Amino acid sequence: MLQEQEIVAEQEEIALFIRYGVAETEQLQALALLERYGHDFLGLTLLRFYYTSLPDVHDESLNRIVLMTQHNGLFLFALSSRTHDYLCLADSRQQAVWLGEFAAGLDDPALLTSLGFADAEAFRAFCSDLKACPEYQPISSADSGLCPSCFVPVGEIHRLGCPVEVCPWCDAQFNYCSCRYEHLGVEEIDSESQLEQLEQILNDKGRVPFAREHAPSFPVAVQSDEDSDLAD
Repeated sequence: MLQEQEIVAEQEEIALFIRYGVAETEQLQALALLERYGHDFLGLTLLRFYYTSLPDVHDESLNRIVLMTQHNGLFLFALSSRTHDYLCLADSRQQAVWLGEFAAGLDDPALLTSLGFADAEAFRAFCSDLKACPEYQPISSADSGLCPSCFVPVGEIHRLGCPVEVCPWCDAQFNYCSCRYEHLGVEEIDSESQLEQLEQILNDKGRVPFAREHAPSFPVAVQSDEDSDLAD
């Protein structure tokens, strides 16, 4: 995950791409979008990807980002400029890939299944009018409906190791209370088998799904070294 100094460096580099790669008449709009998503992990990933990997060589600003769906750790975005609408797949590891023009839709059965769609028709019906789809809300915003650390939506279970997850025994943040050690009967977690056992114990107890009020002040998705013993 990005640390604060890395975020600043990323912002500055994207601003440089905008300065030299975007038409002067569209630069203010491009910089406004950078300001909006400048502290958002996925937003920065998409901005960098757009300005460094755009398949069609032109000088248009990225004007709008739409999160179409999120499923199994994958995020399907629509990226819009003045004359183009693209589909882009991203994940929490700062990786992104072009899927083509929005108008062409998706026809890869495996990809559609991974994103939770039965077939190409189901995808087209899901969001037939891109202009009617709401813009992506930064994960740091409560309006995003996503955990700011592991990106699961409201109502779903966190990825094991997420620092936002609430302990089902004491209601503190699970990464920082001592319950995981007490229920495993150990002083530290240092093996994959212990993580598997911990996950089973959690599941048996009943894990607490993500809710907006669990993490009202997380600015960006940053995971410290202290949390790495629970990361999957």
